[in-house]
Amino acid sequence: MTTIPSIACLGVIGKNNNPLHISIFPPHSPPYPTSSSTLQTHTPVHETLRTPLQYSLLLSSTLDIFDARNRTSTGNQNLTGDLGLLYAVDERLAAYGFETNTGVRFVVLYSKPCKQPTSASYKTPSTTQMNIVR
Repeated sequence: MTTIPSIACLGVIGKNNNPLHISIFPPHSPPYPTSSSTLQTHTPVHETLRTPLQYSLLLSSTLDIFDARNRTSTGNQNLTGDLGLLYAVDERLAAYGFETNTGVRFVVLYSKPCKQPTSASYKTPSTTQMNIVR
């Protein structure tokens, strides 16, 4: 089964660093408890990745990067717009940012698929390569 890269979370942060909107998208959003979900004996992997509180903390941690890039901007210009990659959370999750001229910040947490090594992509070293190593 092939996984498709997707947006895990979208956050809109106001001028005074207050969260205006946070959306967590499936399959990254935790399911709400139902009577059938309480009977499950194991939790699917995507449900254990991040909680809504963790996404909120990740969005809050990007505010320092916005402020640092604003301080390092040239002159007295208030450069706004696409800040690009803010930081990589781990090998699968990355934060991208955009700031408007009114100070509203948009943060997208982008989830990249994990690549599983396949037998076709894995190459064993040849004997000539092994002789060079010795």
